[in-house]
Amino acid sequence: MDFKGVSLPFEVGPMLTTAVEFLGIYKGFILTVLGVLAGWILSGPVIRLISHVGAKYSDFMASRRDFDSVTPRREMYDYLTKTGRIKERDEWVRKTGNPYS
Repeated sequence: MDFKGVSLPFEVGPMLTTAVEFLGIYKGFILTVLGVLAGWILSGPVIRLISHVGAKYSDFMASRRDFDSVTPRREMYDYLTKTGRIKERDEWVRKTGNPYS
């Protein structure tokens, strides 16, 4: 194809000026549309991140509840050891098989 005889009725400079002025007129609408699109695209990963963090936090809290429930039993075992009642405790442990219940 040979474009030697083809000429355009405008130049590049005025065309870019017109395009920038057009964006200036409609910038509010364009920014609103871009904001809605960005929010729609980013909402999925953000919601997944929040639910993932919530699941990890509840797993952590469940493990803390289990740990905290062992501490008073351990204190009772230490008390029995100090007071000399460990023989009674040992018999009970042999029967039940659980030293912290």
